[in-house]
Amino acid sequence: MADLLATDLISAAPLWRTIDQPMALKALVASLGVALIAWELWWFLGRHGGGVTAREGETGLQEITISVDGGYAPSRIEVKAGRPLRLSFHRMDPSSCVAQVIFPDFHKTLDLPLDATTSLDLPPTEAGVYPFHCGMNMVRGVLEVVDQNAIKVSRDPEGAGSTLGDAKPAAHSTSSAQQRRRFLDTDQYEVGDTPAP
Repeated sequence: MADLLATDLISAAPLWRTIDQPMALKALVASLGVALIAWELWWFLGRHGGGVTAREGETGLQEITISVDGGYAPSRIEVKAGRPLRLSFHRMDPSSCVAQVIFPDFHKTLDLPLDATTSLDLPPTEAGVYPFHCGMNMVRGVLEVVDQNAIKVSRDPEGAGSTLGDAKPAAHSTSSAQQRRRFLDTDQYEVGDTPAP
């Protein structure tokens, strides 16, 4: 009886049938899939727009307010090296993903209450690129600390004074793999922690 049932199942017509599609339709579907993958990679990993420069107060403190609503706006912030910085985050997005912002290079974590502005003061910093991200590492931003002397040297049209080759390279320039390693090596991030010397 079992052999008869197995034979019936094997010889029975399939529940669905395959319809051969034209090659143009197959190519269109494949190209749309590749375009969607490229768009997602750009959306999550790409650079979105130019940076915004933090304003500097009379005391030398640089300040900028960052809106948190589905992402950081602005997500790329340019500041001057060697000067203190205050970042104010105003969270409007209720998702738990953006309830924290983490600065791995500074060993700082900041909780962001909904519909409130929370500030983080950072000490004077060397030139370099310092990423920050949400607690799930899905929403990202970059803090670009720029050495003003190096910029003046590179923009000197006459070549007077020093040349670009004489400018000192950024003291802090790490790859994303090094930053991830440094992030994973750290046990916890607490508000108010300071990096080890």
